[in-house]
Amino acid sequence: MLPAVVCALTASALLPGCAALRSYQSRVAAEESFAEGAKAVARNDLATAREEFRQALDATPDSAGLHARIGLAYMPRLGEDFMRLEPAAAARALPHLERALELDPKQPYPVYLQAIFAAARLGRESRARAVLDAAATCFHDDGMALNDIGYLLVDANLLNAEALPMLERAVELEPKSGIILDSLGWAHYRLGNLRRAADMLETASDLARGNAEIEYHLGVVYAELGRFNDARAQFNRALEIAPSFGRARTALQALENY
Repeated sequence: MLPAVVCALTASALLPGCAALRSYQSRVAAEESFAEGAKAVARNDLATAREEFRQALDATPDSAGLHARIGLAYMPRLGEDFMRLEPAAAARALPHLERALELDPKQPYPVYLQAIFAAARLGRESRARAVLDAAATCFHDDGMALNDIGYLLVDANLLNAEALPMLERAVELEPKSGIILDSLGWAHYRLGNLRRAADMLETASDLARGNAEIEYHLGVVYAELGRFNDARAQFNRALEIAPSFGRARTALQALENY
């Protein structure tokens, strides 16, 4: 038998290892439950999803990453039609996305963006603006993140005026990026500043040749300005680059009578 003092020292030495093991086991359990919950969401088995996510959070209750992933699991993919976002899905996602940002504001930009979409879909515009303000601060020096957030908002025709300064900052950070200048031009189009939009999109087209989306955007603006021949040329150019570009083909067909 070991002396008592040796037993005590041995036990104390093992405690950190035991704590680490328990932490590891909790993370494994949380990952397994999250995976099952995400599968349940995919098959629209929301009761099972809620239970699996609850078990995951019981294992790791203050994990910002887990809350973020649960919130994202309830949301459609970024870039899909905002108006197709069901309010019920937004209501399930928003508390988790907000909790993730509360626990750790240094979340990837999709967490901010999906929180904005969810809040807006639920009619909570002040909350959507607050999250957008937080994102602008968090990504103040990240031009591509600012661009992605701003572009996806204006492409959804959402918070256009509020997204504009974010996109202006992105252009300031990366003035030679045609993709970012395209986003700013598209924001001006959404705000009705057509001539300014055309100028920016023309420059974007020169900077990022071979980008079907930019050519399409410029065609849309030309059509709004009544420059129908130029619009046709842009839509045809977009289709040459990307023959399956449905929006460009639809826009071209709409010009048949002009």
